[in-house]
Amino acid sequence: MVYKNDIKWDLVTKELLDKHLMTQEEIADYCQVSQQAVSFWAKGVYKPSKHARKYLLNLMKEFKVEEHWELMEDRHEYLTNQSKIQEIYDTLAYEQRQLLIKFAEFLASEK
Repeated sequence: MVYKNDIKWDLVTKELLDKHLMTQEEIADYCQVSQQAVSFWAKGVYKPSKHARKYLLNLMKEFKVEEHWELMEDRHEYLTNQSKIQEIYDTLAYEQRQLLIKFAEFLASEK
């Protein structure tokens, strides 16, 4: 069972922003708080109020945000790396993309 006190609200907020492409304004409107409050949550400066947590929990259910809180740090790193890889991939020509995919498949087979 996940307890609200165990939730790393900064990572939840970052996942909603990064992976689910919500804006701070959208989250703020949904949670009935200021955009600055959402910014503070994402930075870990403040935690959401009890009122706002109720709305964030609904968003987490809707977007199936990670429920294994001990893995949230790894998930954030994964999402950051995934974003970097996508940025690099997007700059490559078709032939380079194919080589990159073959190289990634080779690396994966080496496990």
